[in-house]
Amino acid sequence: MERIAVVSAYPVSKDFRGRLETGLRSIPRYYTLVELRQIPWYQMIKTLRGIRCEKIIIALDSDIVHMVLPILKILSILTRCKVIETVNENIVRHAVNRMEIFPSIIRIINESILGYVSLMVINRRCKRLASIDPGEFKANGNKILYLKTNLMIGAKAGGSIGHIAGVANAFCKSGYKVTIASAENPIGLVPEIKWLKMKLMKSFGFPFENNYYRFSLLSMRNIINGIIGIKPNIIYQRMSVGNILGVELSRKLGVPLILEYNGSEVWIARNWGNPLRSERLGSLCEEVSLRHAHLVVTISDVLKRELIDRGVNENKIVMYPNCIDPCMFDPDKFSIQEKQNLLRELSLGNNNFIITFLGTFGQWHGTDILAKAIRELIDEDRLWLDEKRIKFMLIGDGMRMSAVKEILGRNSEKYVILTGLIAQHLAPIYLSISDILLSPHAGNNDGSRFFGSPTKLFEYMAMGKAIIASNLDQIGEILQPSLHLSDIPIGDPSHTDRRLSFLVRPGEHIDIVMAIKFLVESKRWRAELGKNARVEALLKYTWEKHVHKILEKMKDNDKV
Repeated sequence: MERIAVVSAYPVSKDFRGRLETGLRSIPRYYTLVELRQIPWYQMIKTLRGIRCEKIIIALDSDIVHMVLPILKILSILTRCKVIETVNENIVRHAVNRMEIFPSIIRIINESILGYVSLMVINRRCKRLASIDPGEFKANGNKILYLKTNLMIGAKAGGSIGHIAGVANAFCKSGYKVTIASAENPIGLVPEIKWLKMKLMKSFGFPFENNYYRFSLLSMRNIINGIIGIKPNIIYQRMSVGNILGVELSRKLGVPLILEYNGSEVWIARNWGNPLRSERLGSLCEEVSLRHAHLVVTISDVLKRELIDRGVNENKIVMYPNCIDPCMFDPDKFSIQEKQNLLRELSLGNNNFIITFLGTFGQWHGTDILAKAIRELIDEDRLWLDEKRIKFMLIGDGMRMSAVKEILGRNSEKYVILTGLIAQHLAPIYLSISDILLSPHAGNNDGSRFFGSPTKLFEYMAMGKAIIASNLDQIGEILQPSLHLSDIPIGDPSHTDRRLSFLVRPGEHIDIVMAIKFLVESKRWRAELGKNARVEALLKYTWEKHVHKILEKMKDNDKV
């Protein structure tokens, strides 16, 4: 059987991987541009040169990923693979001629030059905007233009996708006419929402971060040409790296800007990825956006405090945690047959006890800690795992996947299912077949407070399952009152008990082990925690409530 490697922009979905491997009749080794970007260029070349196989396949699992094709072709040619092919989302394969590297190089060089020009233009515009007073605009209508301006090309699942759909749909349900402007067709929107497609560059250029500034300039031209018939009354932008499009459109159209702030992208790049080369400009873009926004929406008290420290007037800040769509995350919506079909697909049975993590394998999601807890149970309590027929189901992918696999080590396959990425709409049914849900989030390495509001936490709550979670800032606050290792109850819960989860110390894998053991052995506590968590989620954490808070603040500030 021929040895095959696959290279892609982002981790491919479980569905795409399954169809690809069926067609190949082989299980290839996967590489992603996201992972390769995390290592120095010389180490990347060494890694690529070390790939020796009969064939390397460039996975293009969505139309928009073609922007990354020139880079993926060059990466593939750097390997020692004899044959290069592309494969699209329909698993149609095409051979790649090695001579195609030359037009790819030219295209990348061209976009790199334009990227530097864009950086200088954005720098000039930011300095001008930083020196002038923000405009005071009032929304005279109910048309919202939602700007999704990041370059997460090809990402089809995750908290950000659920957040975007949740907010846009809730605005629509509140009587607003919503148009979402993005490079790729957004997932999970109600039919009433229109999509304004923004054009992308022909290729990414280098350095990579200059693509953000290039996209910001391209988007301005795209949108001005596309909104003639829309005439929005409000601009809503999810803040992204190096993008001041919301500010420019707000001033050009004379309408208020609602800016969604999920944390400093400059800080995130420095602490969770690669620091920006132009950190000063990245910070200036953030300051300009915050200065000119008429309302800033954020998801945690930690971020609200940060915004105030950055000079944002508290009166124009709305804080509300992430939320859920109660129709989507409903444990009663799936039939017994649907659940049985999924269990068979995963080679599981009704007698398996399923403990699940769903999310990104990233810096702050705690998957390394979870892997240590699982390894501990395999090494020390293998007979107990066998007796209870326990299976750990880890759903997702990300930069820490290789570390998780290394920690899990050999002979973990009997107890652990790594599903890979699943489509956003499938998340609820995977959670519905689970018995315990895990949220092992870790603190920030630099000692700063955890500022996140994990969307998956609220999805867990809505599914009515017992949750084990880190007692970490907002997570611990949302899940109060809860069980703790210091006061594990002896008997069953009373009918008046209101505890929501089992909270453990962040970063302590032994705590996760002990919490798992308690909940596996206590069916009544699992049921009580799950029931209470669902009631709490429906009462407080729906996207309609999130958007209602935004609209209330807009009215208070006389912007609508």
